[in-house]
Amino acid sequence: MIAATVHGFGNPISDTRVSVLWLLLVLILGVLMASRIRYYSFKDIQWAKRMPSLAIVAIVLLIGSIVLFSQIVLMLIASAYVVQGIVLHLVRYVRHHIASRAA
Repeated sequence: MIAATVHGFGNPISDTRVSVLWLLLVLILGVLMASRIRYYSFKDIQWAKRMPSLAIVAIVLLIGSIVLFSQIVLMLIASAYVVQGIVLHLVRYVRHHIASRAA
């Protein structure tokens, strides 16, 4: 996320408010790294298995969009990855509490 942000904005920090936002981003990411929130690691993807043509088209489009619009696309991918971990954690938490109330 930090690398995507640096690549996305590219300009050095010149404003105090921006530096405070950077500090908050680094602190939040540090807390997420040390937390018990699970993130998908993509280890179970079987690359040797035959892929449907739709998956191949999606991968080619993703790579093409990264090449053409790297700043925006990499920022979106990194942000989506950070947010999906938090959202899935909240979904698991809510499901667990709903299931424990029913029992």
